[in-house]
Amino acid sequence: MLLATAVFALGAPDVRAAAPNDHATAEYNRVSQQLKELAERNAWGGVERTYRELRGFGVPLSFDDHMGGARSARALGDVTSLRQRLRFAKALAPGNDEVEGWLAEIKKNYGEVSLLCDPGKADLVRDGVPFDPNQAAAMRFAQSEIERRGEFTGLIPAGHYSFDQFSFDVQAGMQAGTYDVRSDGYIRAQERAERARTGAPPPSKKKKKDEAE
Repeated sequence: MLLATAVFALGAPDVRAAAPNDHATAEYNRVSQQLKELAERNAWGGVERTYRELRGFGVPLSFDDHMGGARSARALGDVTSLRQRLRFAKALAPGNDEVEGWLAEIKKNYGEVSLLCDPGKADLVRDGVPFDPNQAAAMRFAQSEIERRGEFTGLIPAGHYSFDQFSFDVQAGMQAGTYDVRSDGYIRAQERAERARTGAPPPSKKKKKDEAE
């Protein structure tokens, strides 16, 4: 399947705090301290795992928790998660200079795109390797998701790109569209896996015939 869509302006996602869960408070405090200690050692893989664990406690996270998660996302190249976590932090500390500066930098230099392919069967190539180490990390993260999952939806540095037979521009602060180069066989395999997961029945023979026509 080959599919590409048009460019749209990016909208801000809904940002909501987690609902309180009193029985988890003690464990939350322990893990939050662990996150701080890992961040002090620049152990960003550990910080990322710990931040995700904190989000599961049902206890509202602190400003420092979200900033620790933001720093791990930046180090790993996950700019989409970085922006989301900065927005969580901003809701707790409006006007914070560090948060506002990072959000402005993302808006100035990154755009969003959705890419679909058979895992490991397509490469995302940008004209010119970014000199900025954070932008270079964002490129590596996007390619790793494409290789591992066959799917990436998120923020990458602005620039001109190729993805399989598609060529497109990513503009800062804009949605560049969706580019789908999945094979028919892989799409059918995904549909079978989804039916197995949900228990949905397979499509009827009549429906298959109608789709073929």
